[in-house]
Amino acid sequence: ERGYEMWDFYGPYTEIVSAGAGAASLARGDLDVPLVLQHQSLRRIARTTNGTLTLSEDETGLLVDAPALDARDHDVAYIAPKIRAALIDEMSFMFRIERGQWSPDYTEYRIEQYDIHRGDVAIVGYGANPHTSGSARTARTQARRIDLGITSEDERLLALR
Repeated sequence: ERGYEMWDFYGPYTEIVSAGAGAASLARGDLDVPLVLQHQSLRRIARTTNGTLTLSEDETGLLVDAPALDARDHDVAYIAPKIRAALIDEMSFMFRIERGQWSPDYTEYRIEQYDIHRGDVAIVGYGANPHTSGSARTARTQARRIDLGITSEDERLLALR
């Protein structure tokens, strides 16, 4: 529900993803979405089909949670320190628009429904939507959150968004 600037052949316009736009896609029993680096399909570090990636939506947007990344994986070892140092802190996702609508003056496009099955979620240098954010969690951070009484729901909200 937060607009961001996009461009096409005719110039700039505002794009908005409606709250709940991915609900049907995320509810699929066979949902197959990898977490990748910079939308590169072969640089997968988690995946919904093997249980290492969970996707959900809230009123803010798509929540991406990959709590048990393998530190021995070259791509995880490469990206984790960059995320911890806030050198890279944006996300993106690749999807198909199933339903959308232009405003009467064509200055705004609202994505009303998208399908992310066989798309991806990506850790990127810059996302099209600047309202995205990514952060890393450590075992020490998780233990501290438990000590502070933070619930698993709060934990999900602190995951990649």
